Amino acid sequence: MNVYRIATELQDVNARQIQALCIQYADNTLDREWPAMEKGEMTAEGSDIINQIWKLVGQSQAHAQPDAIAAYQIMEELRGLTQYRRLRAMQTSESLPGVLWTVLIAGGIITVAASCFFGVPNFRFHLLQVLVLTFLISLVLVAIAGLDRPYQGQVKVEPLGFRYAIRTLHNLPSP
Repeated sequence: MNVYRIATELQDVNARQIQALCIQYADNTLDREWPAMEKGEMTAEGSDIINQIWKLVGQSQAHAQPDAIAAYQIMEELRGLTQYRRLRAMQTSESLPGVLWTVLIAGGIITVAASCFFGVPNFRFHLLQVLVLTFLISLVLVAIAGLDRPYQGQVKVEPLGFRYAIRTLHNLPSP
């Protein structure tokens, strides 16, 4: 959205093309890239569109004497756009290492086992205490597993920002 809006301020032949690529990027991200991310993949189209925008912005900055501030701002916004896409790509394909999972699970088992050594006069209360601790540790491990892949599974990041951007870019009313 910011790249699109700043491009409206540029008095450059590439401004309309940059805006069209911004719309194409938002549409591609919502229609193709987000479903691919749910499968643990990324598309090359998003990267290609960003590269095209970089090329056009670079050309605009080369002769942006009266628009120097807008050209600088659009470069900063484009840098952020590129960085956030790179982060999405990494979070889509990477997960916690097996060593960390081993430590988490072993730590949970050791904690539950250690709680068995704490003597409580009432056996039922002691059993309840161990079961509650086991349940709590299990919940934490399930939560970590759910958050390990932010674009997949039951708990996932939804593309609400892209939906809003597309509605704005296509001049559609807000929901």
